[in-house]
Amino acid sequence: MVNVWSCLTTIISMISDKKIVFQRITPYGYGTALSSVLDHSVFGVNDEYEAFEFLKTHDVLHTKPNAVEFENSGIEDLNRRQEVLEEAYADVKEAIGYHMRVVYTALEYYQNQAKGDFKGRLRLIGDGVQFAGIKKMFRSEIPLECVD
Repeated sequence: MVNVWSCLTTIISMISDKKIVFQRITPYGYGTALSSVLDHSVFGVNDEYEAFEFLKTHDVLHTKPNAVEFENSGIEDLNRRQEVLEEAYADVKEAIGYHMRVVYTALEYYQNQAKGDFKGRLRLIGDGVQFAGIKKMFRSEIPLECVD
């Protein structure tokens, strides 16, 4: 099992036969995704709580934004609003995707050290797994069974 997600850090634990066989703590958590949302005024969020709620309800990883949904963004021109939203979605997606790459790098390191494939499971825990589309991203990118 691999446990990931915390606001400021990520704990990656490889568990096999009920024993921790590998563990890494990285100085990266979902706080960067919140900051990325806050960096874009087009989303209309004012604080980290609102950014968290935004990420729970908007799948920036697998969908395109709809400019009509963001009519209170302060950008009147619909085409310009769509363009700004697409750039903002790309930035937030990159922030979330970096977290996944950190976990994947740790898994590759473990596999190299173990000189073989890991036959465990991936478990996402913590607040960050509430982000819309995050489980789907991990299931499609990480070559391990992903369980809730």
